[in-house]
Amino acid sequence: MKAGIAAALALVAALGDNEAMAGSGDGNQLITACQTVVKYMDGTKNVDSYDFGYCIGIVEATEGSMIILNDSLPAKLKTCFPEDGITNGQKARIVVKSLQENPAILNQPATYLTMLAFKTAYPCK
Repeated sequence: MKAGIAAALALVAALGDNEAMAGSGDGNQLITACQTVVKYMDGTKNVDSYDFGYCIGIVEATEGSMIILNDSLPAKLKTCFPEDGITNGQKARIVVKSLQENPAILNQPATYLTMLAFKTAYPCK
């Protein structure tokens, strides 16, 4: 229980302090990488494997962390992911859409931007 609370506090702090996630690249790198995943999902099979892996790694790790910590977070920070899950293609599309709609924040850390994209796509009611 204490570990969950500590992890939740760390997430809350990270949401408020983007510097905590600076090591994961920024939105410029993330949008390029996730566009690669979208192209692959749409049928283009000759894509950059580094970009593909980078996007999937960021979206998978971020979603997993958010799900694990969700129960320990205050209501305003919770994200209500679908119970039947999200495909990697859906995750990439959510991130690309969010970043295209918010180009002014592409300088922010990739993990932070992924959290914002998921929180916007799956708000709790």
